[in-house]
Order: sequence, then C-alpha cells, then structure tokens
Amino acid sequence: CVGTDSAACGCTDYWANNICTETVFSDNSLCDYSGRVHALWNLTTGSWGSEVYHYICETNEYGEPQNCYGFGGTASSYSSYDIDIHLIEGEQYLVRAADAYGDGWGGGFWSVTLDDGTIAASANASECATYDQTYVNYPLSVCTTAWDCAGVCGGDAAEDCAGACNGSGALDDNGDCCASGSFDCAGTCDGDAVEDCNSDCGGSAALDDCGDC
Repeated sequence: CVGTDSAACGCTDYWANNICTETVFSDNSLCDYSGRVHALWNLTTGSWGSEVYHYICETNEYGEPQNCYGFGGTASSYSSYDIDIHLIEGEQYLVRAADAYGDGWGGGFWSVTLDDGTIAASANASECATYDQTYVNYPLSVCTTAWDCAGVCGGDAAEDCAGACNGSGALDDNGDCCASGSFDCAGTCDGDAVEDCNSDCGGSAALDDCGDC
C-alpha cells in the first residue's frame, strides 16, 4: 500500500485494536489483533433475508449493547456469510437477533465458532424461526485460559474451603473448614482464647502494678 498526500495506509478492520476512522487506503496487514481471539461468524439466511437483523455488540458497564456491527436489513435471501472477527479475550459481548416483519427467519440460522471448533454462541433454524421484531440477546465471551470464580478471564480468584470466591475461609488442624479464617491461639475457629503475658494460650498470668508479668 502506498499512500498519498491526502490519505495514508491503515487498518480498516472493525475487529482490530487499531482501526483507523479517518480516510485511508485499506491495508489490513497493518492491523493489530493482540489480546483478541479469532472466530468465524456465520449468518445463513433463508427466505426474506432483507428482514434479518443480526448484530454483535460490545456492552457497557450495565451489560447494555453498544457499538454494534452486523446486518440491518442488508442480507440477501438464501445466502451464507462468513465473517472473520477478533473478540477481545474476556470481554462481554451480546449477539442480537430480530426479524423486521416479525415472522422468523424462514430457515435462517447463525453461529460464532472458535478456531478449535468450539461453538461460542449459536441459534439453529428452529430457534431463529421464532424471532420477531423484539431483539433476542445472546451472551458471547471467549477465554482461552480459564475463568476464575469472579468471572475474570485469566484471573487468580479462587474459592475458599467454604465455597466463597476469594473468601478467607481456611482449614483447621483437623481438616475442618473455618469460614471466617479466624483462629484463636488454641486453633479454635472463631474462638476467644488469648495468650497471657507469659505467652501461654488461655493462661491466667497478668501484669502487676509495675508492669511485670
């Protein structure tokens, strides 16, 4: 790609980190996909493809859709569309689907498939036949490592012995779970035994008026 005085070369892929919003000559070899996971998004339409409304959206802090990309009455009937997308790992997306006339997709269906063959989200023709003018939302997220108990991709939060995520529960010397993780000097969960001034657990020694034990 060779730019001009008025336009440079740049990445124009919506699913890249560095999509250029200015006028450029498209050169997607410049796209940066670091931290993203490749997936294949397929939309296959049946009859009345122009009634198909189908998007993948980012979500805001409340889980509401924003920055949607897809088909808004632009698909042809009896056609199959394969779109290479790159999803941010651990990000929460919504797949939205509706039918403009309200009578279903007439044999259409869709899927989002990862490179290892995992179906991240999908709906078959029977389900798509029920679509009406109200959007149906499907959660979509990918994590190539693992989700921790707090729902963070690649996070290190773990459940304690009481099943609380990132809790402070701990096992006592007998292998029993103390949910609070608080032990007294005798090793009793939530006990009230304390060391006296001689460092004897549960002892009765006390300081005299001179501050001696």
